[in-house]
Amino acid sequence: MNYFFLLNAAILFFLAGYLYVKKKERLTKVLSIFNIGLGLWSIFVFLTQELPNQINVDLIARLQLISVMIFVNGIYYFCSSYPYQRKNQKYLITIVLFVFFCVAFLFTDFVTQARVENNQVVYTDNPAGLTLYVVYIAALGISALAYLVFSYKAYPDYRPRIRYLFIGLGLFAIFGIGCNLILPLFGEYRFLALGRLSSIFPALFFAYAITKHEFMDVAVIINKRNSWILVFVFIVFSYFIAYESSQDSQSLGFIAAMLLGLFWAAFAAPFQNFLLTTANRKFVRGWYDTENLISEISSQITVEKSRQEIFKIIRNILDEGFQLERSRIIVAERSADGKLLHYISMDKSGKLKQMPSQSDQIVSEYFKTKSLPEFLEDVDAGVKNYLSGQGYKLSRQCALIPFHSPDYLEGIIILGERSNQVPYAGRDIKFFVRLVNYMSAILYRLTPLEKLEKQYFDNKQRLHEAEIQLIRAQKIEAIVHATRQCHHEIRTPLNIIRLGIGRIKGMDDLEAYRNIASEEINRALEIVEETLTITDVSKATIDRYSSVDVNEVLRRCSRLVDETRYTQVLALQDLPRIKGIFSDLQVAVTNLIHNALDAMPTGGMLEIRSSLSAGNIIIEIKDSGVGIAEHLRSRVWEPYFSGQESSVGNSTAGRGWGLTIVNRIVTEHRGTVNFVSQVNEGTTFTISLPVD
Repeated sequence: MNYFFLLNAAILFFLAGYLYVKKKERLTKVLSIFNIGLGLWSIFVFLTQELPNQINVDLIARLQLISVMIFVNGIYYFCSSYPYQRKNQKYLITIVLFVFFCVAFLFTDFVTQARVENNQVVYTDNPAGLTLYVVYIAALGISALAYLVFSYKAYPDYRPRIRYLFIGLGLFAIFGIGCNLILPLFGEYRFLALGRLSSIFPALFFAYAITKHEFMDVAVIINKRNSWILVFVFIVFSYFIAYESSQDSQSLGFIAAMLLGLFWAAFAAPFQNFLLTTANRKFVRGWYDTENLISEISSQITVEKSRQEIFKIIRNILDEGFQLERSRIIVAERSADGKLLHYISMDKSGKLKQMPSQSDQIVSEYFKTKSLPEFLEDVDAGVKNYLSGQGYKLSRQCALIPFHSPDYLEGIIILGERSNQVPYAGRDIKFFVRLVNYMSAILYRLTPLEKLEKQYFDNKQRLHEAEIQLIRAQKIEAIVHATRQCHHEIRTPLNIIRLGIGRIKGMDDLEAYRNIASEEINRALEIVEETLTITDVSKATIDRYSSVDVNEVLRRCSRLVDETRYTQVLALQDLPRIKGIFSDLQVAVTNLIHNALDAMPTGGMLEIRSSLSAGNIIIEIKDSGVGIAEHLRSRVWEPYFSGQESSVGNSTAGRGWGLTIVNRIVTEHRGTVNFVSQVNEGTTFTISLPVD
């Protein structure tokens, strides 16, 4: 049993080093010193119990009493200074008494002396000196408790931490007094070691409090396997204690073993469940079960109709789950007919303020366009300054969660710092996002069905009008492109005619160049006629659907290709006519041709083919360009996405509506459009249109 004192000392030395590294403040230094003193005391006890003949027991016994004074003085100094440093004239008295007893222990026999007799340490105490020493130690302990009581009443914000100080001292007093004073009065000395080992309780709980609950932080949340391992360790340890305590009596050992067997048979499983749930919640930093929180929120708000009550429920559940020091709700105040009036705060009791404040409006205005949770340090200066002035902290100690309905911002929950002072992490933000998504469905449910239907049809109408405008814009672009190409083509015959006129010197020259001029004029007129045909949308406007020759669409669109830069293959089979919109099909084919030409910046081959297969007209437009990268192929139909890259490297350099319009037009003609592509080899777009 005495070897546990070495383990006790190791833990205390570790605590001392941890505290010194963790927080180099006055109180943590005090804790480190009295932990070292207590650790030395444990070593001295081990030496006097296990190695009395190999050491100077008298000196070790005196040092043991000095280490106790270091420990008790440390507790007194800590409790009288926590949570804020206070001036205390009594420190001088305690220091004088400490020095007095140190001198008395080291150089006189005023208190006690020790010697070894028959391998046992025998103490000879001076009644007067020992009484004075005990009174000194007791006075320090009682004063420490008195200061804790005063701090508990004076500083409500620190009460959760001060409770841990009480627990540490209480356990120390219960085990120490019970095992070292009360039981020996009845002749029971086997538990003396337990009483002495209980000195570790104040050190552990004081360290836990001063480091703001971070000391018991562990990297891995306790899982089912680990919890059973811990239960097994406790079972083994309890049997070991029982064995050590009953070596002198076999009957007592048998009874203890039987009682322990019955105890663990009844409580092993509940204890494992405690470790799996409660221990996680209480001792693992930042632990909470997201599924349990969502389930609890769901069970309480499923039938709730009041938005304000819903926010109150959510805040209360989050408050319990995250153990918040402060929190706040800003909710939308509605009129009798459901219209938004303003935003107003709700205190922790759930009571609304009588009047909205300008500060609440500042926060709500910011989050009207924000749908995701944010940390306080990430919001704009106005919101940050206001909430910081209200006591909310930066450094990820404050999170703001907005909740939107289809109508508008319904409310904001502001989560302040947690009791353990642990900042919010990425895991917390993911949970908040999940909560926002879940609540959006709940708030959506509270929106009247008629209002949702109106919003749906309004959005559908706006989308349809936007698509019409885009198709018109595509038609205009096709007309502009055709006109530009017409100007380019007409320039050549006009230049030839102008050069010919300049070379006419007489009637002979006039006759020679007349035929040339006539041919060029005919060529120019042919170009003009083709352009007028391509850009004529009047028929489509008057009669939306008519009989369309798909090959004629392809031929006219192909004339826009600059054959000086590209090799064009036009392979058209005889096709039946279909019902469609000539100009819209021109827009679709023109878009695909433009994309193909853009994919061949240095020239290449463009193939335009038509065929009939299984009652469908097949149009193929194939280029020998750069192809479409594999990671972009799933996005080519998205609006505002373009494979072209700008000078800053984005992938939306074009407007990104071309293929969206193509897909829309083909779909309106009850057809389909697909593509296959190979990088650096080319792309083939295939349109399938039904004949019927």
